[in-house]
Amino acid sequence: MTLLLVLGAPGVGVAAATIVYGAQSHVVERQAQERSRVPAVLLRDGVSARSTTGADFRGTHQVAPAHWTAPDGTPRTGTIEVGPDLRKGSRTSVWVRHDGQLVSPPLSRNEALTSSISAGLWTGAATALVFLGIRWWLRRCLDARRLADWDRRWAETGPLWNGENR
Repeated sequence: MTLLLVLGAPGVGVAAATIVYGAQSHVVERQAQERSRVPAVLLRDGVSARSTTGADFRGTHQVAPAHWTAPDGTPRTGTIEVGPDLRKGSRTSVWVRHDGQLVSPPLSRNEALTSSISAGLWTGAATALVFLGIRWWLRRCLDARRLADWDRRWAETGPLWNGENR
């Protein structure tokens, strides 16, 4: 069981990391093809805005209307997140799809590698915990069986030792 724990859990972790990295690599390639970084010009100064998604742990951030040209040549306007030092007329860049729709930056190879390593570590740890749980359960079952067998045998031999059958 220990050999299974020592070799199995890391093996499962490595397998999970490999699978996740393969899947993430496809995402990296697809997003690199689908997304483009284009220049944008701010139409007004940035104003503070609170995150509505709850996923932005920075609290408030600056947003401003901006104008950019989509990769297909279509002029687009929308609200983008900006740094506090950018003012009206400042140039920045935004990530867009081919139709000019705003998107988040594409996933990087490092982000894919980090997520696959994390998945591998957590999967390996979970596998180790499952092995340890099974080992604990088997040990309890075997101990209970041994104690029951010991009680049965003592019931047979105990009276002989105590001199009750003499």
